[in-house]
Order: sequence, then C-alpha cells, then structure tokens
Amino acid sequence: MEKFKKIRNIVVLLLIAGFIVYAIKMFHQLNLETSRNPVIASDTSNANYVSLFNQEAKDELILNKTLSFVQRNPISLFSYNKLYSIEITRINLASDLDLNKDIAEVFAKSERTGNIVYVPISENGLTVDYRSTSLISPSKIHLTMYGDSIRSIAKNDSLYCDYIKLGDFSIRYEHSDVNEISAENNQSLAVNKRPVILMFFKRHKSLYFLLLTANDLSTKLDPTLLYKLIDVRS
Repeated sequence: MEKFKKIRNIVVLLLIAGFIVYAIKMFHQLNLETSRNPVIASDTSNANYVSLFNQEAKDELILNKTLSFVQRNPISLFSYNKLYSIEITRINLASDLDLNKDIAEVFAKSERTGNIVYVPISENGLTVDYRSTSLISPSKIHLTMYGDSIRSIAKNDSLYCDYIKLGDFSIRYEHSDVNEISAENNQSLAVNKRPVILMFFKRHKSLYFLLLTANDLSTKLDPTLLYKLIDVRS
C-alpha cells in the first residue's frame, strides 16, 4: 500500500510539473505574439471605412478611435447620432465571395477559443473579442449566433445583415476552429439580451464587418438602421 501511495504521489507531481511547463510555454507564446503585434490607438479614421456610409449618415458619424495592428486590419469605433456605437473592421479577401452562399449560419451558443491573443472591446454591455493576428483570406465564413428575435434584414451576393437580441456570436473561417471575432453579452441573459445589428458588406473586392449597438438599453434600436446608414448604391 505504501509503495502504491508513493507511485501515485510521483504521478501527481509529474502531472502538475507538466501542467506548469505547458502554462509557462503558452504564457511565453502569448506574450511573444502580443509583443510582435502591438495595438496603436489613434483618432484617425480609415477612409475606406467612412466611405461605406451614405452622406446623411456621415453627417452624424463621429470617430471615437481607431486601433491599428501589424498583423490584422484596423478596427474603428464610431458614434452615430450620439445614441449608437458602430465597430468596423476589414476582412482580407483572396477570392470573390458570394455572401448569399458563402456565409454559413448556425443558431447555437458559441464556443470559446483558448490560447489565442484577442483584443477585447467592451461597449454597451457587450465584450467583442477580435483576434489580434488575422491575415487569413476566407473562402467561407461560419457565423454562430445565440439569442432571440433573429431577423434577416438583407441578404445578397454583397450584403449580409442580421438583427438579433444577442446572447453571443462567433465568426470562424473555413477549415479553422479558431474564433476570428466573437462577442458575449455581459448582462444576465435571463433579464436582458442586447439588441445588435451585424453586417458583412462587400465593396470593391474588400469585405467589411460592422456591428451596431445602442449606447443605452432603453434606446429603441430599429432593426433596419445599419442598412439605412450604408451606401448600398456604390
């Protein structure tokens, strides 16, 4: 019996040592990735992002900040009409996507991705995580959403827009099990699901992701608002 206890203790110690080594290795890798891809905040807007909006929307659009990176496209945070927040980033494209066919929807709770560096943006009761290194050009996009009152606002080869009272969502690319973008409601889902509008918008061989939320949960959010703000004629 004493010999068995010694063997068991040795096995436990080896497992703990292995976990510690793994944790140190992952911590080093995450720190290395962060140091190679620093985040730079500025008050300069990306002209391509602003050009997505029609003139009426531009008159009420205020840039809060732009986050720039070495290994992913910038993320710009805008305020619209002092009531709403809009996040925008660009997704690399190597080939043309038909958004009516190449976005696969799944309505379920999203799975979190571990051991990946994300840039969290917390606004209006949501935390949106953007992968800090995102250079992939997807051939298909997998969108997982969980929430209530899901409504398709527009869907064609160049525009995909949904309204949802959100619990969470995640975006992954084909042949990948890593979230490129994900969001989670910080509030109790039993009480409030956060109304959001999310959009993929293709223009001039570039693909953009937009997310619109109301600054206050008491502010009514028109499900078609983001669609009305976008310059769909270009």
